[in-house]
Amino acid sequence: MEGYNKYAALADTIKIEDITSNKQNQTILRQLKENDPHLEPMNLYCSTDEADNNNTIDYIPDKDEDIGWLGYFIGQCTTLKELHFCNNINKHFYRQMRCNKSIQTVCFYGCSGMNPIEEEMTFFFRTNHNLTRIYMQDCRMEAEGVRQLEIAIGGCSKSLKQLSLVDTERYEDGGGGPANIDFANVITAIGTHTQLEELDLRNECIGSFCREEFTALAFTIRCLTNLRKLNLFMNEIDDEGIETLVDSLSDAGNLRELNLAANQRITIDGWMDVATILEMFDSKLEKLDVSLNYIGDGGAYTFANALSINSTLKTLGLQCNGITRRGWEFFSKLLCDTSSVNNTYLSNHTLLDLTSEQSFLQGPIHNLPPAVHSYLALNRSTRDREKVAMAKILLNHSHFNVQPFFEWELKVLPLMIGWFTRAVTFSFTFTIGEIAYSMCPEKIKKMKLSVIYDFIKEFPMLYIEPVTRQEIEDCTALEGELMNQSSEGDKETRLEEIRRHKARAMRRLH
Repeated sequence: MEGYNKYAALADTIKIEDITSNKQNQTILRQLKENDPHLEPMNLYCSTDEADNNNTIDYIPDKDEDIGWLGYFIGQCTTLKELHFCNNINKHFYRQMRCNKSIQTVCFYGCSGMNPIEEEMTFFFRTNHNLTRIYMQDCRMEAEGVRQLEIAIGGCSKSLKQLSLVDTERYEDGGGGPANIDFANVITAIGTHTQLEELDLRNECIGSFCREEFTALAFTIRCLTNLRKLNLFMNEIDDEGIETLVDSLSDAGNLRELNLAANQRITIDGWMDVATILEMFDSKLEKLDVSLNYIGDGGAYTFANALSINSTLKTLGLQCNGITRRGWEFFSKLLCDTSSVNNTYLSNHTLLDLTSEQSFLQGPIHNLPPAVHSYLALNRSTRDREKVAMAKILLNHSHFNVQPFFEWELKVLPLMIGWFTRAVTFSFTFTIGEIAYSMCPEKIKKMKLSVIYDFIKEFPMLYIEPVTRQEIEDCTALEGELMNQSSEGDKETRLEEIRRHKARAMRRLH
């Protein structure tokens, strides 16, 4: 009968022990049936041949009946949050589990059949409004599998926040070799999820078979107005492809992290296009990874120059790019331009790290100049960018050239005194190269006095006149008080002293 479900009909009477003899499987089925709130993420293998035979395996079905019951209990469960498919499972399972509404994360690892995502699963994707993450890695698909993936993603619930398609392989129908199967429709389907926050397309060979994939990706990026993380590690992006993508990336107003590592077909012209993203006044990008691309010193100059007007990027992955010491010096100037106090103040105080987040690239950059290491560490030392700027100025300028400020005469002096007053509230010791610098309050006070002296020396009358006039006013007031006193005593002597002091002050004004 069409609507008959034998699992539902027998669920109340069947014993778990009659379904499977495997003790671990029995425990899992019982947890699912009883809606155990402590259910762990479940790894699901189709047979013992596919399992790793260790304690991380959750469920290894014995037979079709076993897997069908598992699907039924998952479909009815309200506490299971995460399910991992470690190979293709039969249709009995998919037909039963698709009713589940509690699963938030679905992962597919190494599924090598024609359809890693079965047609029956599309109902689950469409109706489960708690689903927030789909992860697929090392899955092999033929043309029909790619079509089913497109349908599944396009019809997926709008609750989806994270989507990862990592190293999926496209093969000829019938088990042949790698095939030229267009992935553009799958990428376009992703664009229907405007709420998506993270998109991971690592090692997808985008652009290797079909140029339209770049156009589709550019369209999708424009649609994903909430996108915060985009991972395009190890693709086939070239200069033409990156030119297609840059406009969309520039308009991605919420994008915080972008990974373009290991896209070695991009030349310096393409990296110059990428750098324009950092020059956008409204850029919110905080992490950019361009490691493993051999951009050379020219690329280092390009990114350092772009970052001179950027105040949001915190991490720029640059390992394995063939950058010499000359190229790293561009970052030394970026982080602290010592040519003038003003240029030091306008240096980049936001960049915190030049290393990639790729796990196999972790570790220091060996030919990075000590000064770059030190200035990055100083940037990381506090979130107060004004304090970092103060530290760099005080470390590199023992005497301020205040001549450029003379056009404002003494109007700017109170601002500079206030700056030194704030700076004296903290002291620090910092190392650049092999030289240790110490900036103590006493030294800062001496620098403040030096600045005051330079201003007074340049504009003596601007300082002397107001002080002298105040002195005359004070003498006149004292003179009046003494004149009103009735007692004689030494009144005349004191009046004479005040009048002589007042006369000397008046002569200074002429």
